[in-house]
Amino acid sequence: MDFIGNSQLLNGGPGDGEISTACNGTVFGVCIKSALIGTLTITGVTQSNGAAQAWAIAPGTSGYVAPPGSARFFGALRYSLSNAAADAGKSFVAYQPT
Repeated sequence: MDFIGNSQLLNGGPGDGEISTACNGTVFGVCIKSALIGTLTITGVTQSNGAAQAWAIAPGTSGYVAPPGSARFFGALRYSLSNAAADAGKSFVAYQPT
């Protein structure tokens, strides 16, 4: 099966960054190649009814992490790494703009 969409490597830098400025879309999940040292937080995610949804991925997590519920995003989808020095480049988010 081919994935038709977008993905963004979460490199960190100062600890946070923008993933997408697409108007609307669906977040498919986050893939983490080795256990996180800090927390990865994704903001700009909403449920299908429009309610904001917190999405924090705990330290020690690795592998595929599905978004909470029927998560969708709007405006600028952003991420923050609480330990950017250790976690930069460990994960990427897959999403499809509409």
